[in-house]
Amino acid sequence: MSKIKITEDRFSRLQMIGWWDQKRLSQAKIMVVGAGALGNEVIKNLALYGIGNILIIDFDKIEESNLTRAVLFRETDVGRYKAEVAAERVKEIYSGTKVMWLNSNIVSDIGLGVFRQMDAIIGCLDNREARFYLNKYAWRVGKPWIDGGIQEIMGTFAVFDPRSPESACYECTLTDEDYKILNIRYSCPLLKREDILSGKSPTTPSISSIIGGFQVQEAIKILHNIKVNPGTVYFINGRTNLFDYIKFERKEDCQSHLTYEPIIEIDDESQNLTFSDLIDIGSKYLKGEDIYVNLDRDILIKFVCLNCGKEEYIYEPLSKVSEEKEICPYCGKKRKFEATNIIRKGDELASKQLTDLGLPKFHIYEVTDSNNSVYLEIKGDMDQVLNFK
Repeated sequence: MSKIKITEDRFSRLQMIGWWDQKRLSQAKIMVVGAGALGNEVIKNLALYGIGNILIIDFDKIEESNLTRAVLFRETDVGRYKAEVAAERVKEIYSGTKVMWLNSNIVSDIGLGVFRQMDAIIGCLDNREARFYLNKYAWRVGKPWIDGGIQEIMGTFAVFDPRSPESACYECTLTDEDYKILNIRYSCPLLKREDILSGKSPTTPSISSIIGGFQVQEAIKILHNIKVNPGTVYFINGRTNLFDYIKFERKEDCQSHLTYEPIIEIDDESQNLTFSDLIDIGSKYLKGEDIYVNLDRDILIKFVCLNCGKEEYIYEPLSKVSEEKEICPYCGKKRKFEATNIIRKGDELASKQLTDLGLPKFHIYEVTDSNNSVYLEIKGDMDQVLNFK
C-alpha cells in the first residue's frame, strides 16, 4: 500500500484535511466590516488561512484602549486608521494575500457592486444600525454574511444566507425594542448616526478570539460548500462555559428579503451617467409607461427655514446628515427639509450625474415601472473602487 506523499509548504498541514481546497481559498474574496477587537481576530485568521483577497472596511482610528484587545495594533499605531493598519499587518502575516482597506461607513459609502464581488462577508460590528444595513445589502445581491458580537466575556455568532430561501435574516431576529432603538420602523429623520455608530462595549481579548475564530470557521465552511445553519444564533457564556443557540423563524413579510434580479452590468462610470440615462436604459427592458429610478435610500434635496425663509440645497443621502443640520445657520430655528427616493424624467434630479448626490460608486440602481424592475450595476466603476494589492 503506497503512502500519500505530503509536500511540506506553508499550507501543507491544512491540505492534509481531506476536503480542503487551498486553491479555492487563494481565489476567495472576503469583506470584513469592522476592524476593532473582533475584526482583528477575524482578519488575522483569514491571513493565516491564506485567503487570497481581503477587503477591510472601518472608519475609526486606533485609541490606546484598543491595544488590550487588538492583536494587530501596536502602541505606535495610536491615531492611525484601524483599517489601514490591519491591512499592513495582513501582509506581514502572509505576503501572498491581496488586501485593500477603505476608511468608509458601511451604511452609506459602499456600493452594492462591491458586495456582489464578494464570496462572503464577515461583520465585526458593535451596533444594530450597521448590522441592519449590512444584512440588507448582502441580501440584495445574494451573498452570505457571518455576524459576530461580543460583550465582556460573552459572545454570539450567526450565519445569514439569502441563498437559503427558508432561513431567517438578521432583521427577522429583531424585536420591537430593537426597532425602537434603531428608530427605523417609525422613519425618524436625521438620526444622529455618529453617536449610534460610535458605541463602545466592554470586551476581553479572549472572547474576541473565540467568536472571531468561529466566524472565520463558518466562512471557511461556506467556501468549501460545507453545510452551515443559517438563521441560527449561537451564544457562548464565558461565565459558565455553556454553549447555546436559537434558530429563528423566517418572517415572510420582512423588508430585507428583496434580492436584486436581473442585474444588468453597465460598462460605464458613474461620472458619465445621469439618472435620466438610467431611465433610458431601463426602458429597454420594461414595458410600463411610468418608468423611474427607485433609490435604496432617501436623498435630502434641501432645507427650508419657515422662520427666515432661507433655503439650502444639500443633495446628499439622508443617512449622512446629522441632526445639527436641521438648525438654520441664519436665525437658529429648526428647519424643515425635502427628501425623495424616486427620480422620474423631468424631475430636478433627473439631469444630475450619479456622483452628484453623494451615492457610492460601483452601485446597483433599481429602475422600475411599479410592476417590474431591472437592476443596473455601474460596472465601469469597479476598477476605481476595488483594487486589491
